[in-house]
Amino acid sequence: MVMPTPDQTQGLLAFVRSVQMGSFSAAARALGATPSAVSKAVGRLEKRLGVRLLQRTTRALIPTQEGGAFFERVAPLLRALDEAGEAVRAVDTVQGALRVSAPAVLGRVLALPILREFAPRHPALHLDFSVTDRPVDLIREGIDVAIRVGEVEDDRLNARLLARMSLVLVASPGYLSAHGRPTSVDELSRHAHLRYVLNGRPQPIVLGDGRQLEPTPVFDTDSATSCGRRR
Repeated sequence: MVMPTPDQTQGLLAFVRSVQMGSFSAAARALGATPSAVSKAVGRLEKRLGVRLLQRTTRALIPTQEGGAFFERVAPLLRALDEAGEAVRAVDTVQGALRVSAPAVLGRVLALPILREFAPRHPALHLDFSVTDRPVDLIREGIDVAIRVGEVEDDRLNARLLARMSLVLVASPGYLSAHGRPTSVDELSRHAHLRYVLNGRPQPIVLGDGRQLEPTPVFDTDSATSCGRRR
């Protein structure tokens, strides 16, 4: 494919606008040029093509038969270029649909700020906010962004650290009164726990020194909001 030179493009624009506006003067105002420049650009185009495209009179410009046929071919192409430019400029406006997935414990925290702050700034954007602790397959399920806690196991994804969270073990005063306060990891392991099950796998308790504790469960759940809290 041979791309037109800048001079050829100017000639095409000058010709199309002259036909549309009916005069070199009106075309010049539309293009931000002088009538002389527009007339010369059309003249160079005619010379290159070897045909007369416009009949020039004192009152108007009238396309010749060849000029009319050329205009019907060229005008849609220039209109498509204008539309392509508008599409590129419209990228500054966030629009379309954005599918976001977040775990339940974070979903509760993020939903209100998203509604109050993010959504009003982007009125043309449709948000689909899914709250689930289940690890979603972003590619298969068509998710654009996933907010997750822990390590990213899928190396096909681009990940960015947003924040660090600390988790704490808690017990009710009534439970401690009945069963005693553990003073060691061994004692802690013998206490009853609410166990978090993610994707069918029980999650161990990871202590600050890196040791892992497999708790003795009395209650399993796949909801983080049921077995812990964020600090």
